[in-house]
Amino acid sequence: MGFHNHLSSGPRMVFANNSFVGVPFSPRRHASDIVRSGVFHSMFTRYCLWIVTETSADRQPRSSNRVGWGACPTANVRRRSMGVVGTTSVKATKQAKPRIERTVCVLRDARLARHQNIHNAAILALPWILALGIAVAVPAVLLPHLSDLVVGFVLYAVTGVGIDVGFHRHFTHRSFKCSRPLQAALAIGGLMAGQAPLIHWVSTHRRHHETSDTACDPHSPQQTTKGTLGRIRGVLHAHAGWFFDGKTTNPLHYAPDIVRDSMLRQADRFYLAWIALGMAVPFGFGWIFDGSFTGGLRCLFWAGLVRKVLLDHVVFSINSICHTFGLRRYNTPDNSRNNIYLAIPTFGEALHNNHHAAPTSAIFGHAFWEIDLGGYLIRVLEVLRLVWDVNRPTVELNRESNSASLAKGPQEEFNSSQW
Repeated sequence: MGFHNHLSSGPRMVFANNSFVGVPFSPRRHASDIVRSGVFHSMFTRYCLWIVTETSADRQPRSSNRVGWGACPTANVRRRSMGVVGTTSVKATKQAKPRIERTVCVLRDARLARHQNIHNAAILALPWILALGIAVAVPAVLLPHLSDLVVGFVLYAVTGVGIDVGFHRHFTHRSFKCSRPLQAALAIGGLMAGQAPLIHWVSTHRRHHETSDTACDPHSPQQTTKGTLGRIRGVLHAHAGWFFDGKTTNPLHYAPDIVRDSMLRQADRFYLAWIALGMAVPFGFGWIFDGSFTGGLRCLFWAGLVRKVLLDHVVFSINSICHTFGLRRYNTPDNSRNNIYLAIPTFGEALHNNHHAAPTSAIFGHAFWEIDLGGYLIRVLEVLRLVWDVNRPTVELNRESNSASLAKGPQEEFNSSQW
């Protein structure tokens, strides 16, 4: 697979003639399957359907005081009317009415934001609340057995690989190819981590790469840098505060390839069930190993709840710590950094400057001392012929990635085939 930088030029995504990125799309027929995932799937279905149908050819969008289209402030053309903020291009001919082609980056709506806030508050707070409740009700769970730690380690590896190798390297950046069964396994592993549905995880991360460390970046710690207090606020915002900013990345713009994939849509539909499975498995193993309900609760406490909290904040630290502290191997246009202390628990994700220098590379370790567990796993799978067309960080790849990233601006739009 040849290298294509995520900011390189390509066909502009438009919501006209019921298609996007040149691929025919029937919003009425696929409305129920667009982004049905998580506790807020109905809101996404409604607004993505509204956006596609109301911005089609020869059709003016209806006025709304609630709905807004988000776009980067660096966009050349801006329109502020009818509650709309977005990027608009108008094409007019003598024979036809003006056609509005709109690229929608961010969905903003009060009800949608409430659904998103409920989801994010739940994934942050609920594991702590459940763990505290179990610890108070059954103090014996605070002393783990070896079997609890082993199950916890295995589930940490499964869900961590699902997020790192699956959600990030494969689905977001398309850095290697694999079979459909392995795709399904990676998707389920990432969904069991319970951080976000696959479609929304991919959308947000692609938006991060498009606007890295700018005002449009969904989770940049560099947005407020005035003084020590501002730096601390920026790090906290990048770690978890951005979950509650009321802005939802539009998956029809950033992840049309994932949206079109029926298997991945089906996996996302059962997002909450996969999270429950990630908790039921340790409870079941604990009950089997210990032969008691208390043993099941103890394994759930350590291999379920503690494991989830640990993985969540390790992954969140990539957004906060790895854009603030560490070494810069490459002169990328953002503030991404390599943090060797987080390399092992993040499966190599903490080699973040390497990743931003060559986003579509499947290998993040560019030197033998840079530990990249996810990259090692991909190499093993390649030897076993379970994955192929693996992108590697050659010198030419890094040089092309740096020059392309510096030459392009965050206002440019995506071509899904480049992922």
